[in-house]
Amino acid sequence: MYKIFLLLLIGMAFLSAQDNAKRTRVELTDGSAIYGQIIEETPTTITLQLENGASIKLNRSSIRSIEAGSAQSHRVGPYLMYLPTAETLPAGTAYLTDNEIFFPGITYAPVDNWLLQGGFSIIPGLSLNEQLKYVATKAGIRLSERHAVALGAFFTLNEFNAGMFYGAYTYGDRNGQITAMVGWGFSNNGNDFFVSDNALIGLGGYKQVSDHMGFMIETYFPLDSRFEFNNLPVTPALRFEYGKFTIDAGVMLVLEALQQGFPIPLLNLRYDF
Repeated sequence: MYKIFLLLLIGMAFLSAQDNAKRTRVELTDGSAIYGQIIEETPTTITLQLENGASIKLNRSSIRSIEAGSAQSHRVGPYLMYLPTAETLPAGTAYLTDNEIFFPGITYAPVDNWLLQGGFSIIPGLSLNEQLKYVATKAGIRLSERHAVALGAFFTLNEFNAGMFYGAYTYGDRNGQITAMVGWGFSNNGNDFFVSDNALIGLGGYKQVSDHMGFMIETYFPLDSRFEFNNLPVTPALRFEYGKFTIDAGVMLVLEALQQGFPIPLLNLRYDF
């Protein structure tokens, strides 16, 4: 199974590498179309470099559609594989996700710079009451074209509630970004509310390598002197984007686990409305 997974990754990477650069077609609400390359984007605007070298900034509210090399396929988005970035979404944006096959969810931005999420598990053998249910939210602000910060939280809705509050900082543009996150876990059993003494640090990065493929990597570790390097998880992954579909395929590498067996394969699917 592991060899098949690696062959699929290599094959997908080869196919994406063969894809030639394409112009982006931006259709406006008045029916006209503009062609060029997207060089910058925010939750409310995109900047398009025209073929004559000039650039133009467009409000997302004036855009009807974006095709080929679109802003969607060139933005990191609210998450890497699992690490939250400081990116949010434009108002009215929504997408479906399916993480590891058994964890479907939905994300929606009611207004600019604020998103809501919800999901549940569909693990075979568990009753409806035993399935994991969760909600999440994140609000962010773009300090400049290359700097963004966000605050967020997620928590489960089961009999024993748990989750995490976090803050994230992202530096970069649509072609490459780095993200740092700090969070504190919490739990609530109905009577007592507990917050972790040790913060969790998350570090990650993303690099666009072609029109339809990007490379990302992330890791997490607690600020705890008892934490051992052998338990550090490192998750390299590839992101493939075609139209409204996105596939994230990667592996989780943990040194101690590698000594016992092989990396854990990861697969996330996304469909944008």
